[in-house]
Amino acid sequence: IDGNLTVNADFTNLKNMTINEDVILTSTVANNFDANGLNIQGELVIAEGAQAQLASLNMVANSVNGPKVNLSNSTVKAIITKRNNVVITSNNKLPELKVAANVSSIELNANVEKVTVSESETLQIKGSASIDNMDVQQATNLDLAVTGSVKQLDVANANAKVSLGENVAVEKLVVPTDSNISTIIND
Repeated sequence: IDGNLTVNADFTNLKNMTINEDVILTSTVANNFDANGLNIQGELVIAEGAQAQLASLNMVANSVNGPKVNLSNSTVKAIITKRNNVVITSNNKLPELKVAANVSSIELNANVEKVTVSESETLQIKGSASIDNMDVQQATNLDLAVTGSVKQLDVANANAKVSLGENVAVEKLVVPTDSNISTIIND
């Protein structure tokens, strides 16, 4: 498919396709999205959920829970999640996961080259993951509760608080010069 592909239906399953630009999951994808053999040349964008002020109870629920995104034998340049409680599962290593500022919780069950967290006030990342590089740009409170490993954890904000779960191993930690590691890391 030349161009973007917008998925505007829940419980969608895409198989054996190449998308030359982005795949956008709209707020109507509230429960499940499956991709098998999908080759996304651009980014997989998980758009924000419906706004809470809407009258429909179903739409309000969409703003609370994100979908399960299951990538099987699929490739993508990056995943951008703008919604809470998204569950991302992949059997192929993902190049990058970008977590938007409004997200407070995601579940990651995949190997990822880079996870970028920008401007989140509070964020919990759980699941089973192996992360090569985690770049925490402005997060204030990060709860890294994954089972797995982080090869390098970069914390750019000296006022950040990072809690490491008991089942996560961090090989290398990079913090701002003149900061106190014991005030940043809690394990």
